[in-house]
Amino acid sequence: MLMIAKMRFFFFPAMAAGVLLMSGCQTSLPEKMGSPFKAIVKKIRKTDSAPAQPQNAPVYSGKTGTFSCGKETFSFQIGMIRTTFRGTNLWLPEAPGKGDNAFSPRMFDQVAAPLLAGGRARGTIRTVLLDPGHGGKDRGTLSVLKDREKDLNLALAKELKTQLEKQGFQVCLTRDDDRFIPLEERSPLAKKHKADLFLSIHHNAAGNASVRGVETFACTPGAGVCALPENTALAWQIQRQVAPPGSGLDRGVRFQNFVVLRTSEIPAVLIEAGFLSNASDAVSAADPAARRRFAAAVAKGVREFAGPPPKKIVKSAGTSAKGKKK
Repeated sequence: MLMIAKMRFFFFPAMAAGVLLMSGCQTSLPEKMGSPFKAIVKKIRKTDSAPAQPQNAPVYSGKTGTFSCGKETFSFQIGMIRTTFRGTNLWLPEAPGKGDNAFSPRMFDQVAAPLLAGGRARGTIRTVLLDPGHGGKDRGTLSVLKDREKDLNLALAKELKTQLEKQGFQVCLTRDDDRFIPLEERSPLAKKHKADLFLSIHHNAAGNASVRGVETFACTPGAGVCALPENTALAWQIQRQVAPPGSGLDRGVRFQNFVVLRTSEIPAVLIEAGFLSNASDAVSAADPAARRRFAAAVAKGVREFAGPPPKKIVKSAGTSAKGKKK
């Protein structure tokens, strides 16, 4: 379980607007997040037909509002933070109102638009950096079975490394043993490992022992210096795999200003893989088979976000790389 530590506030300079063309969708997105951060908008090849235009102003039917893009619809209720997208729970950063400004431009661009655009990465995802939460002097929470969260986080991260490698990714860990790493030093390790994706692995706890399920967090739009729109897409792709609709485990995609997320220059989420205060979740966290299934689901979500792996070039028998017969 990750607590918010050393709270700091960041202010954004004016940002130029860019254009994202993806899955027949067009919407304005921030082009620059300020130096030294790279542009996060990439122009995708246009199709022959004109792309659909998502509605920046919602359409209302009673107390329900919708944004649309092609066949996709993003719905919400006035004054309600909770909504769903394709059956997966989503807790909005703020409660929407009614009218053209029901969603702030930042919330539209960083929450609704990435999902309407297909929930995919804009760049190539090759290397994933896994961050097993806690470690060393910081044990995290203690499960009802007396397992330490830091140990469970590391075990899950190691299994997730195996599952991601099966999906064709290169994988690094911020720690592969029981050591302490300060929160503010974790996501910057992505530069050292040349990572394209950052996943922080945790387990949750609550005062009510009946509470169970999985949550996936993205950085709150506007709260950090680099809250990328892709974070919402990544969180949603993972959440819908680890807690499918109807499983009773879907506590939703959520937004929080966690230290390990708010300065990440690459797509980043934090996964709370069950409540160690709940007997059922605690047993699953300690069970290698359940851990393997959970890790496989996370890996599938990452693959859905990243898109199909690049096709390998197979040389014909008896032919050199230049195409000449040997």
